[in-house]
Amino acid sequence: MMLEALGRAGLRESAGTATVLQSHYYDAALHRAITETGPLGGRATIERAAASAAYREVSSWITSTLSAREAVTGLILHSGLGAVETFKGEGQRFEIALNPSHYAKARQEMFGAASAPACDVARGAISGALGAVLGKIYEVREVECVAAAGKKCRFVATVSPANFAPIDPFSWPAGGEAPAADSAFPPAELLAPVIRTEGGVAGSTYGSLWAEMYARAAHEFEAEIPKVMGSKFANLASVVLTEAAHLGTFYSIGGLVRSPEWRQMVVPRLPAREDWVHAVVSLVESFGWGSWRVRLLAPEQRFTVHVRDGYEALSYHALSGVATTPRCYFARGVVAALMNILYAGDVITPETLDQSLYNRLFRSPSSFRAIETSCQAMGHEYCEFVANPLSPGMRRS
Repeated sequence: MMLEALGRAGLRESAGTATVLQSHYYDAALHRAITETGPLGGRATIERAAASAAYREVSSWITSTLSAREAVTGLILHSGLGAVETFKGEGQRFEIALNPSHYAKARQEMFGAASAPACDVARGAISGALGAVLGKIYEVREVECVAAAGKKCRFVATVSPANFAPIDPFSWPAGGEAPAADSAFPPAELLAPVIRTEGGVAGSTYGSLWAEMYARAAHEFEAEIPKVMGSKFANLASVVLTEAAHLGTFYSIGGLVRSPEWRQMVVPRLPAREDWVHAVVSLVESFGWGSWRVRLLAPEQRFTVHVRDGYEALSYHALSGVATTPRCYFARGVVAALMNILYAGDVITPETLDQSLYNRLFRSPSSFRAIETSCQAMGHEYCEFVANPLSPGMRRS
């Protein structure tokens, strides 16, 4: 459901709060960016942001009969974090196992076995859900993780006075007018075969998590880097957060255009790559990333996209006021990634999507990079992204 109550046509809604559909590949890339960049407390950053958002969502469900088991199981399932296989305990201590954990599987596929358990969003979600139902503060440890070569993801939650306090929610800025429909978008029924009933599209699994969680985690991460690592690293956050978007889009949208549903049901009716671009942009309209419109598409040369009410710009404005520079690193990464996937090389015939193919598409002189030339966080009417090849005129193989 779009969050019309907030006056923002580009946002999705769950229990009265804005949510975002993201592939588990992007979540895995984002987690690695925040937790493995410098000596920062990235895992705690992610857990706090997830716990706060989960606490508020589950609090909106509270009834006299809602049990801790029902709260945790329901939240994990509908957010796309996986499925609760076991739930044991009461009061002071709980043992919970997820099987499958879609996020952990995606992380292992992309990066190999992690050196430590990596399901910090799930830790926060469990902590927030238990806290909302039982009125206590819970510390959640992950004692086994699929991403770290475990058989399942297992958690132990215990009452602790030193975990989290719910963060005050922020207010979304007032809404503006929705942009006119994009006449280049293909008919919705043509793309129906690739849309998953559980959310997202073919080629990847998707979660439906809180826009506020993504915003707070990125915001805190960006603020911490110059404090801990020095001012010369002030731009590092924009680099690694954009790279996370590149990776997530490579695996998710790359997986979409390689999927049987796309190749058998969509390609016969949309054979041109230009049509593919418009089709993918139309699909993300339902993801809660804002209202996306293609303004210019010159194959292998330039791609310009306008985004209104993107969650990155709106949330930055809500958390920090008017920005002095563009802030939409995720959207910027997606715009460049779409051009690299569809024009910089072949993602269809290779046996698999892997880091070697990613490097060929994203790290060559002919690869596309995008810049954000205007941003709603700065008070502009919309965010504009322009993607160009690094070395115009280079031949693509």
